[in-house]
Amino acid sequence: MTITEKKQKLVDLHSKLTALHTKAVAEKRDLTTDEQKEFELMLDESDALRKEIVDDEQRAAKMGGLNAYLNKPVPIQSGNQAANQNQGQPGQYRSLGHWVSSDDFAMQTRTMSMGAAATGGILVPEQFSNQLLQMNVENSIVRSRATVIAPGDPPDAKITIPVFNQSGANGIYGGMSMTWIDEGGTKADTTPEFDYVELEPKELGGSTIVTDKLLRNAAALESWLRAQFGQIVNGKEDYEFLRGNGVGRPQGILGCAGEKVVARAAANLIDFADIYNMLKALKADSWGNAVWIANQTTLSELISLTDAAGNSIFIVGDVTKNIPTTLFGIPLIFTGRTPVLGSKGDLMLADFSYYLIKDGSGPYFASSQHVYFTTNKTVFKMFKLVDGVPWVKGTLLLEDASTTVSPFVTLQ
Repeated sequence: MTITEKKQKLVDLHSKLTALHTKAVAEKRDLTTDEQKEFELMLDESDALRKEIVDDEQRAAKMGGLNAYLNKPVPIQSGNQAANQNQGQPGQYRSLGHWVSSDDFAMQTRTMSMGAAATGGILVPEQFSNQLLQMNVENSIVRSRATVIAPGDPPDAKITIPVFNQSGANGIYGGMSMTWIDEGGTKADTTPEFDYVELEPKELGGSTIVTDKLLRNAAALESWLRAQFGQIVNGKEDYEFLRGNGVGRPQGILGCAGEKVVARAAANLIDFADIYNMLKALKADSWGNAVWIANQTTLSELISLTDAAGNSIFIVGDVTKNIPTTLFGIPLIFTGRTPVLGSKGDLMLADFSYYLIKDGSGPYFASSQHVYFTTNKTVFKMFKLVDGVPWVKGTLLLEDASTTVSPFVTLQ
């Protein structure tokens, strides 16, 4: 087995070890007896492979030194010896190049190749990249567009915010009204209605266990774990801001009290009529702030949409010029964090300025060797506290007394 093959096998073993550990962590349990046995066997095999790779690399380095020595020029001697060397007597050459140019070389021709270890391949040092290849994580959708409340002091305390109740029959004026009256007539008493929203940061966290040997030999692992945990935190909170149920986590716009639901024209499809009806249901002054949020599986439906005149309403943007893809002129964001095509919420239209995010403590990143001290393992953990909720309490009844709209519209 070549050094490259051994290194590849070592990478495969590491992947299996990681998968085994990740499964146990996800299921919130320790490794079973069989899993622990398998885990230890793979660790032992990994240690043996690493030793073999080190031995192979040291052997290659020594061969490289020997090769350099054999090719080192020999000082030219005087007298008959120098004359004999110049004539190319066997065994007496100034360098490898001198021997190659001599008559003796023709009698000892060999073919050397990188592909064969014994004939030169082992002398070529293998390269190993310190870059870990990884797929990029989606950018956050909600946070950069929402109303964010700083942690405050104490940072994790509940915060209550009064809300002018404009939902239901209260209408846009929240229960207040004025009427035209005759001179001297009685003015009707009206009382505004108020409500409140509460935000209490909930904890989001995770941990991973790493052997101390791996930490000693993979210098960049700790910084990578820190960055990876940060990406997971951003992704998980964004997921909940979009579709969380509010139980021990943020309340997303999908299923919230202020959501305006539009029934689709045809099951498992998205038609022009659906887009048109969703726009009608969006609060008019939210057009400038709103964005479409579409699951990536809807692309085939959206890209072919046209209006009654045959004009495309799906306009592809140019990322190199920071021009977004739009649908009816409103920016369109594709994601994997919403339900798939045919499900409620596969397409959303939202003005996130009506979404509140309350940050709490964190994020914190810490490590400890004490939990698994006797097994030479280190636990890394990261956590933060955050909450989120749409502050609109219901759809908004417009002054025509029949049309209801919302800053959050979802396709049913």
